[in-house]
Amino acid sequence: MPVDPSSAAAPRLRPVGPDDAALLVTLYRTGPAAAAFAAAGLPAAALEGLLAQQHDAREQGYAAAHPDRDDLVIEVAGRAVGRLLLARGRDDHRVVDVALLPDARGRGTGTAVLRRAQAGAAAAAVPLRLHADRGGPAEALYRRLGFVDDGVPDAFRVPLVWRP
Repeated sequence: MPVDPSSAAAPRLRPVGPDDAALLVTLYRTGPAAAAFAAAGLPAAALEGLLAQQHDAREQGYAAAHPDRDDLVIEVAGRAVGRLLLARGRDDHRVVDVALLPDARGRGTGTAVLRRAQAGAAAAAVPLRLHADRGGPAEALYRRLGFVDDGVPDAFRVPLVWRP
């Protein structure tokens, strides 16, 4: 069921706080990177350690690469269901990370959040950039929202841009 942005169930964005650490870990562990690690067939304890290490490294990388980022929790009907990490530069805006819990996917929440990011980029008169996992459901969503190729893709990721 799509989310009507004018309804009470429309996504709300708020800054990530100290109490959101468990949400961020859960989002990582239910995302595509964790699925790829799980496919390696590691014992459960080794997989948990690897996922924790990779999550921490990713968060440190985000902080170093985008010190002035907006790190936001996505809430629907008062429940934290995802994250939007948005870097707003003078020349462009970048969706560094957007993730939803599995039970929040396919309900229009991601579409509403991305349209909001597009509106912010349009107001600033700058393009909105992001990367998508090649061939994944997110790439299809981004393309439906008007994102087009932006540079040379690699074996796993596709750079995309939306221009106002």
